Amino acid sequence: MRQYLNREQIIQLQAEAKSLLWKRGILANIDSHWSSLLSVSPLGLIYFKGNSDTGFQHIRERHGYYSEKEYFGVGALGNPSKFKSTSKGLLDYREIADKVYQQGTKDIKSHIDEELFDKYVAYVNTIQENVEIQMKYYLILYKNSKVVHSLYPHKSIDNIPKKVLKNYVRDRSEITLNLCLGKDYRIIKIPYVNERNVPRYVVIFKINESNLRVDFHLQVNFISGKPFMTIMRLFDFSLGLNQEDLNFDTFTKIVEGVSVMDMTLFEKEILSIDNMFRKSISDSH
Repeated sequence: MRQYLNREQIIQLQAEAKSLLWKRGILANIDSHWSSLLSVSPLGLIYFKGNSDTGFQHIRERHGYYSEKEYFGVGALGNPSKFKSTSKGLLDYREIADKVYQQGTKDIKSHIDEELFDKYVAYVNTIQENVEIQMKYYLILYKNSKVVHSLYPHKSIDNIPKKVLKNYVRDRSEITLNLCLGKDYRIIKIPYVNERNVPRYVVIFKINESNLRVDFHLQVNFISGKPFMTIMRLFDFSLGLNQEDLNFDTFTKIVEGVSVMDMTLFEKEILSIDNMFRKSISDSH
């Protein structure tokens, strides 16, 4: 069940937003409760901390360029539009939302939560590949208020590969690097977790230090997350490395780059193997 603001919480936010404190240019207020006031824009749009369903956290998790949250569950099978990779977060959201609100154009198309929210739509100038273009944005406010539920572009601003996996996401926080001291290779492990945050597959890159070729292995885990088997050398490829890239500082940055690289090729292998296991289980019943 989604957790939205109730009427009392909306009234409370509107009352707090009237404080002169917010007119002094304060960008954000740090508070632990999800319904707490976070920021007030120059046009008076009210941002609150939020959760995965509504508010600032929802915008960041659902439409932030680097986020893969909100891909599970009802209505999450598509590919949410994303802000640009260089977005400054709240600072950019406030500026864009104010421009959308200032134009004052309500989207009159019927939508599932129209009794809870007012939906605004407008074109806003955006820099893309050093060229200024107009992008369509949607601003969702709680009904008859200036409290921001959500904000998102009509389509992703940067080119983002379409999602291959519907049941698993890359766990960027758990990507690991093993330098394998005394050996002639290095290992990068990239786990893919399910809705319960259990690692079901682990993409393994084994980098040969002599020729810099990379072997792609895939570790398959039990439902519990414990290793079941590893499929060795599905194929090899190149990360475009040179010998200078093997020093610790540079290589650490390369690992960070892996967290955002296009994994479509490898995710297709995960999908193929996952479908094979699912069919095997289905046939056995």
